[in-house]
Amino acid sequence: MYYIFAGLNEAIRQKKYFNWERLLEFLKQYLTNEDFWNNKYMIQNEIDYKADRSWVVGQIADLIKEGLKDNQNLLKSYMDDAYKIIKTLLYKETCRENKIIDYLTHSINCSYGRSIESFIYWIITNKSFDEEAKNVFQNILDKRGIDGYVYLGMYLPHFYKFDKEWTLEILKRLKTEQREPHWQSFMEGYLSNQKVYDFLYDSMKSHYLYALNFNFEGWYSKIIVQHVCLFYLMGKEKLDEVSGLFNQILENFKSEQLIETINFFWQEKTFLTTDKNKVQKILDFWKFVFKKLNNKVGKLSEGDKKISANLLKLTDFLDPDEEDNWKSYKEWLLFSGKHINENYLSYEFIRSLNEIAKKSKRDNLANDIGEVFKNALKTNEDNLPTYKEEDIKSIVEYLYNKNQKVIADEICNIYAKQGYFFLREIYENYN
Repeated sequence: MYYIFAGLNEAIRQKKYFNWERLLEFLKQYLTNEDFWNNKYMIQNEIDYKADRSWVVGQIADLIKEGLKDNQNLLKSYMDDAYKIIKTLLYKETCRENKIIDYLTHSINCSYGRSIESFIYWIITNKSFDEEAKNVFQNILDKRGIDGYVYLGMYLPHFYKFDKEWTLEILKRLKTEQREPHWQSFMEGYLSNQKVYDFLYDSMKSHYLYALNFNFEGWYSKIIVQHVCLFYLMGKEKLDEVSGLFNQILENFKSEQLIETINFFWQEKTFLTTDKNKVQKILDFWKFVFKKLNNKVGKLSEGDKKISANLLKLTDFLDPDEEDNWKSYKEWLLFSGKHINENYLSYEFIRSLNEIAKKSKRDNLANDIGEVFKNALKTNEDNLPTYKEEDIKSIVEYLYNKNQKVIADEICNIYAKQGYFFLREIYENYN
């Protein structure tokens, strides 16, 4: 039966249609068979490989979900029959919660979790979360384990729009249960959707605050930081708001969270660099972190050095022609340039410095570019950056062309003393 239902699932995905009425009638009869629910048809081999009823239940749940998702909406004519089958799956299938490490992975793969998702698709398709449907889902949350909370989190925007009051009451109750497994399962489900929702911000803020200091397994901690960054860029969060989420990241000053913040801004730079307001927010962040690091001079931890190095990824947000601000920018670059070998970020430093030199229209910038580059090299003389050679050559050539021969010569000599001679030809051309 497993392969039959799996084949029907594949048929829907390939837009090959069949008679839903006959299939649903068969399912209603098939699911009344107690031998099926008692695993009388289970197949087991010598190495404890069990093909039990959960295999079939999962495929039936997927079949209903795929039918509801299908653009042809052929299942819509049989919503009552689909509902009866889903209810049977929900009340007859059992949860299996032993040794769960990742609640989300467990729920989206287990037969009971897939049955919950088919029910949610039924609610969405039916465009109704009436009292009966609400009672069914409340029963899932109250009695049937963590899977319900995973899917509550995954589909929270839908529940909020269907019944705001009911949803807010659940979120309020979860605030008092943040040490419980169902809070974690709810958050893992919620974080599986990397999109943030403006209308959920106020209701979810306390959950984000707790989550920022919660020890999640896997990638969930990164997603939390990314959500907070989005709220910051949207203007929902402020850098200096004491009770704020973004401020919590800054005050925690955990290297993992700050580096993830930097990485998020860096990865989205193509979209962010065109928005002056968002660019300013990112520079305000860099300024805050720099001040915090600068106050620790002589006492920087390895994590601090990694933060400092990663800040260089934000160099593309600097405008070298802002003369009023360049003094501060230069100070930031001089500081972080000392740590270019942390996290192998010397390439990003050289690339971005070369880009600044190329795009600036200021002739008086060259001395600063040379000073920043020379300072980084002298601090890391035992492990000089050599990639990419063409970018290094471009910077040195730029310095010579801007009448910064003294600094350009020094840079060539620093490399030569360490046995790197790829700058020799440029050096000889100008000497």
